[in-house]
Amino acid sequence: VPPQRTVQGAILLDLSNLLQSPGVYDIMQNEALLRRIAFNAGAEESDLETLDHDEVVRRLAEATGQSVRLLDASGGAGLEAIAEISTERSGTDLSWLFLAIALACLVGEMFVAMRWRKT
Repeated sequence: VPPQRTVQGAILLDLSNLLQSPGVYDIMQNEALLRRIAFNAGAEESDLETLDHDEVVRRLAEATGQSVRLLDASGGAGLEAIAEISTERSGTDLSWLFLAIALACLVGEMFVAMRWRKT
């Protein structure tokens, strides 16, 4: 039961500590629905302003509990990391392998056809 106070014939409920995630909530009294309320995320959640690098590292480290290191994608280790991530996402090109297998089968078929004699 949330903290309550009465003001001018109404009851105010303090839900500030109870609502953590956005959504639609039902206020019930026993089995009766008193009111349905919508709880929205704070406006700061929709702020699209870019954070500075130090703030990003701090927030990620705080959220994950892990050590976070910022990679500079303009050169050095950042470019290597980007290439590795790209390879992991798309995989490795295997067309050359299948082409080599097809050519080996073709050569094998030619040798079998040359040696084959009808009896």
